[in-house]
Amino acid sequence: MRFPDGNRYVMHRGQAALGCAALVLSSGRPARRTLVLDVHSGSASVAVASGAAAIETPNGVAIAHHRGARYRIRYTHGRGTSLAPRGPLVATELVDVHSQRELRIHVRPSQVGLIDRHGLRLDTWPFALTPGQRSARPGDGLVPLEADGAPCSTGCRAAARPGWPLRPFHKQHPLRSGLNEVRPSGLHIGFDIQARDHQLVYPLQTGTARIIKTRGPDAGVVQVGQFVYWHLDLRIGGGERVHAYRTPLGRIHAGFGHVHLSETAGGNLLNVLRRGGRTLSPWSDTEAPLIGRPRIYRDGKVTVDAFDPQSFVEKIKYDTPVLAPAALAYRLFDARNHRIGGLRWAVRSTRHLADRLQRVIFAPGATNPGFSCFALNRICKPRWRYRLAGGLAPPLPLASLGPGRYRLVVYAYDYAGNVTARDAWFSRSGVIRRDAPSATTANLHAKPDP
Repeated sequence: MRFPDGNRYVMHRGQAALGCAALVLSSGRPARRTLVLDVHSGSASVAVASGAAAIETPNGVAIAHHRGARYRIRYTHGRGTSLAPRGPLVATELVDVHSQRELRIHVRPSQVGLIDRHGLRLDTWPFALTPGQRSARPGDGLVPLEADGAPCSTGCRAAARPGWPLRPFHKQHPLRSGLNEVRPSGLHIGFDIQARDHQLVYPLQTGTARIIKTRGPDAGVVQVGQFVYWHLDLRIGGGERVHAYRTPLGRIHAGFGHVHLSETAGGNLLNVLRRGGRTLSPWSDTEAPLIGRPRIYRDGKVTVDAFDPQSFVEKIKYDTPVLAPAALAYRLFDARNHRIGGLRWAVRSTRHLADRLQRVIFAPGATNPGFSCFALNRICKPRWRYRLAGGLAPPLPLASLGPGRYRLVVYAYDYAGNVTARDAWFSRSGVIRRDAPSATTANLHAKPDP
């Protein structure tokens, strides 16, 4: 079916009706009337020529705003709605029409959006979006991730022309994992950039190559200037002069599907995405982190799940996964909204943290997908489960709290400066009546990943 606005709807199978409805086509804007294909069962697709195009199912609405956008939606009774965008790299919004508060997510090509009994989510997410999420407010009294007073948390720009170590050099590439994520040996020492096996890797700086490894489970490792590149079949030798964006260091070793990048300065391994010092460019991330429901224990310890979806995604053998948050913190308020104590940091990835802190930062159940998952599967989901209170941050002072209700606010930061908050109201009688698992006996299930 093609309509005067040029939009083309196709019903592939099932039952549908065409009508006009008042929809909020974009978050924060007033509702307006638009043509809607109402799919009762089966699947349908749309190609957008102008304006916006919407398809509704019994539990969701898909809305595309951009000319050239295409998507296919499917509804199965008892299983819910799935949305798969096609065409240009623009997002289609998927809205949960039965949520207590409007919940919507952006679904980009290579991703699949889902609404079912588990909630509204992408197929790469470890858990669904919930109404508990909110943006940070001035009353939260937050400070930037980088404002920890440590050297090179911000600034300290390397003597390098901005770009990426992969072609195209001046176009964004997707990230596979970030700093201080769980690894069997400790905490991840840099960032993994998603890539194809055998793809050429180039230096970000001109300088002399220092070979750190030539073979082994991590394949070749080489340092040029402040940057270290892992998982290469090397094409250069130690002591060789190499030129930024001109001299290939090597090809990505078969099966790895990424190049690992670390940056060093003053004996520290830095956050390569830091403000004022970032060489990787262009880079942006508009998606804020998600926070699960906190679990508060009688000993004042708190555990919580959180993750950071990315707004730039690709399918290169596997779909771009979610990252761990760049930082996680909490603050306590009383029922009158008075702060109790300061902002407490559970993790703050301005640099690589000591590997011995892995079991202090992460709670039992924390996992990374592991090397074999990315080698064999399209979707790999981590589970970043943290010791919000009682790890690096102190436990909640439950013994000193009087009767009544209190508000624990969890804050999750990403590397782009997006911050999400989640409020959890509790009383002393409502906490979990057992102590949290000990940090010294935590069993972190992490499959090997170089």
